[in-house]
Amino acid sequence: MKRIGIGMFSQVYRETETTVYIKSCCQAKEVLAHGWLPQESGRFPETEFISCGEYRQKYYPRVSISNLCPQDRKLYTTLCKIWKAAWQSGDWPSHTADMYSFWYARFTAAKDEHPEFAGEFDTLLEALDAMSNMDSSVSFEISPRNIAIDNGRLIYLDVFYFAKHAERLRYERMQKHWGLA
Repeated sequence: MKRIGIGMFSQVYRETETTVYIKSCCQAKEVLAHGWLPQESGRFPETEFISCGEYRQKYYPRVSISNLCPQDRKLYTTLCKIWKAAWQSGDWPSHTADMYSFWYARFTAAKDEHPEFAGEFDTLLEALDAMSNMDSSVSFEISPRNIAIDNGRLIYLDVFYFAKHAERLRYERMQKHWGLA
């Protein structure tokens, strides 16, 4: 299989014309694969659990935001603004255990500020709650590399992750890089 993507937690391989095989240490993938996220929203990809750390998903080609339908493009732009404002806010949590509360407050406020997307923020709040069952360090990031587009519709591939796990991986990789591990 040809590797078509690599990230902090995962390596993605093109398995067939329509599927990808994912090798991942991301606990968020585990939550997704076990159906804890609001699948009825149509925003999260169906993810098949193969075995621990191995998953299968539908293949989505690289995205161009211009391919989103107008309403989903506006949603994506809104989410990007929320994410950027969160980074620039100066109140980014100093402890990873506070990430859940941080994003819960952000999505709740956004629901009031953007009533046209109230249902979308309910979906994100429900997903955040589901992720927090695994760990309270659940965080959110949106960018073209962690979304997909399916018939003009925005799909959240890897918008959630666990900050504590990311922090640990960065530390381990730094140690390895400097020959300290």
